[in-house]
Amino acid sequence: MRVLIVDEGLERCAVAAARALAARGWTVGAGSAPPNLAARSRATSAWHRIPHTDDGEELFIDSVNEVVGRHGYDAVFVTWEAAVAALSAHRDRLRFPVGYGPHDGVLHAMDKERLMRTAERAGLAVPTTVHATSESLSRLSGAIIVKPASPVDAKFAAASFASPSDALQQARLIEQAGGRPIAQQQLRGSLIAVSLVAGAQGVVSIAQQVAVQVWPRPVGVTARGRTVAVDAGLRARIERLLEELQDRKSTRLNSSH
Repeated sequence: MRVLIVDEGLERCAVAAARALAARGWTVGAGSAPPNLAARSRATSAWHRIPHTDDGEELFIDSVNEVVGRHGYDAVFVTWEAAVAALSAHRDRLRFPVGYGPHDGVLHAMDKERLMRTAERAGLAVPTTVHATSESLSRLSGAIIVKPASPVDAKFAAASFASPSDALQQARLIEQAGGRPIAQQQLRGSLIAVSLVAGAQGVVSIAQQVAVQVWPRPVGVTARGRTVAVDAGLRARIERLLEELQDRKSTRLNSSH
């Protein structure tokens, strides 16, 4: 099997994925706009220049299709939300299959404002989340996280603010870029992640990790993590979340949370 991993140029997760797939016998290609970290790995056999979605969704789709057709890749993995949304929206034009569910469900799963409500119904604890207005921000205490509800609409990293006024300025920047700003109370504690792959027959692979280091600080993602035993209760709630998303004609149980 031949797989193409397309990233934004700096993701270490692409290197980790390439190593894991190569170790299982896959031939792995790397794609990005500038040469990426994965291209420098011995796990990858080739690098292909693929324009970023910021340069135009049509250009991105056409380039991925051209590379797949020329080099015979069987599957394509992308590492950022706008690319997932682009592949999902144009799946009928692609020269390779995608494991996504209906497009509306893909967008639902990416929309943090909508997903929070769905997750809460599934029994998962979620932080207080509000649309970032002057009135709602004044009701939050402590550090405030502001970010776009959907990274497809506006590309801003989550940022932490000590005062509602500073948070409101960021919210207005997101609105000016075409996004819907949301605000959350910043939580303290360990960052954990559960990643899984599932299909019509249920979960086929699942792993849970605890972050040892995060980056960037103070609001970031796992830079180094430690694998731990999967919490059975947490798994059950995640499965309920995925079932509800599926019932809403959402993602076809192929997710990472």
